[in-house]
Amino acid sequence: MGREIATFLFFFSFFGILTILWKKIPDLIVLPEEGKESFTQRTIKKLKEKILKTKILKSSFWFLTLEKVLRKIRILSLKVDNFTFHLSRKLKERAKEKKEDDFWDKIKEEIKR
Repeated sequence: MGREIATFLFFFSFFGILTILWKKIPDLIVLPEEGKESFTQRTIKKLKEKILKTKILKSSFWFLTLEKVLRKIRILSLKVDNFTFHLSRKLKERAKEKKEDDFWDKIKEEIKR
């Protein structure tokens, strides 16, 4: 019984969607291309206008706070860069020393033979 009801609802909904599309497609074809703006585009424009009109962006407090945060981020990134530079240099020196040690060890082994 439940399966028949679900099937009936599926087909009823499907034909309802087809009916709506059948009625609206001619109207959509007539609309000009230039005048079409999506909902998200209109919403973004409205938000931009509201944000630009507010006094929050005009106050210098926000700019000073943003400047401080950006400076701290820059300092942190420079510290991380410096740390990785020194770490890679140490690894390179260790690899070079190991390579030299291996070289001399091989020569000593060949002399012993």
